[in-house]
Amino acid sequence: MNPSFQRLSIAAALTLAIPLAGCGPSKSELANEISTLKEQLAQRQTEGKSLEQQVASARSEIETDRKALTDARAAASAASRELADIKASAEAAGQALEQARADRTIRDNRITELERDSRQLAQALEARTADHEKLRAELARISDAAR
Repeated sequence: MNPSFQRLSIAAALTLAIPLAGCGPSKSELANEISTLKEQLAQRQTEGKSLEQQVASARSEIETDRKALTDARAAASAASRELADIKASAEAAGQALEQARADRTIRDNRITELERDSRQLAQALEARTADHEKLRAELARISDAAR
C-alpha cells in the first residue's frame, strides 16, 4: 500500500474515531499542539538556515585557507629555488676563490724563483765585476810597466 495513502487512511480513521469516542483531545488542545508544532518547525527552519550560513562561512574560510596554503607553497617553492641559486653561486664563488688561491701560490712560487735567480745573477755580476776590476788593475800595471 502507498505510504501517503496509509497516512491519509489513518488520519481519516482518527478523524472519524475521535468524535465517536468522545474521549480524545479537545479542539483547543489540538490547536495549541498544532501551534506549538508550527513554532517548533519555524524554530527548526531558522536553526537550519543558521546552520546553512555557518556551513557556507566555514566553506569560505576553508577556501581562503586553501588559497593561503597554495600561496605559501608557491612562496616556499620560490624561496627554495632562490636558496638553490644562492648555494650554486656560493659554490661557484668558493671554486673561484680556490682557483685564485692556487694561482696566487703559483705566482708566489714563481716570484720566489725569480728572486733566487736575481740573487744568483747579482752574485755572478759581482764576481764578474770583481774579475773586471782585477783585469783592469792588471792591465793598468802591465801598461805602467810597459811605459
